[in-house]
Amino acid sequence: MRPNIDKGIWIIVWVLMALTLLLVWCDKAGADEDELTNDITAYIEECGYKDDGFVAAVMEVAYGEYEQDPWLWTMIARYESHWKHTVRGAAGERGWIQIHPCHKTKRFTNKGLDWDDPVDQLRVGCTMLQERLDEGKSLWSAYSPWTTRTKAWRTYKTVLQCEPGDHCPSDEDSETEDCIVIQNS
Repeated sequence: MRPNIDKGIWIIVWVLMALTLLLVWCDKAGADEDELTNDITAYIEECGYKDDGFVAAVMEVAYGEYEQDPWLWTMIARYESHWKHTVRGAAGERGWIQIHPCHKTKRFTNKGLDWDDPVDQLRVGCTMLQERLDEGKSLWSAYSPWTTRTKAWRTYKTVLQCEPGDHCPSDEDSETEDCIVIQNS
C-alpha cells in the first residue's frame, strides 16, 4: 500500500508544479499586455491626442481576438483619423481606421455588426487584414486598403527601434513634427 501513496503524492506534486508554472506564465502575459497598453496610451498622448477608447479596442480586438500587432493598427489609426473614431472621410469612410462604406453590407450588416460602432469597424479591419494574410500576401500587401500604410509602416519601424525610456523622433512626414515616442520602462 505504501508505493501507491508515494505515487499519489508525486502526481499531486507534479500537478501543483504545473499549475504554478501556468499561473506564473499567465501573470507574465498580463504584465506584458498592461505594458503594451501603457506604451500605446503614452504614444498617443505624446502625439498630442487623447485616447477615445482606441487603446482598449485595439487591445481587445487586434491583440486579443486576432493576435495582430496593435502597434501597426495604432499607426494606421494615427494617420487615418488621429485616433478619433468620429472622423468621416470624403467617401464616407468611418472610424479610427477609416473603413470604406463599400464594406457596409458584406462585412457589417450580413455579419450582425454595427456600422456605427468603432470597435466593430476595427474588427472588420482586422478581418480584412487576416483574410489577405491567409491568401499568402505579405504584411505590407495585406495593408494595401489603407493608403496611409507607407507613413504608418515607417513610424511603426521607428517605434520598434526605441528602447524603453528613449525619445524617438516620429517619421519626417508627420503632421506633428514634435511628436515623439516615449515607451514606459
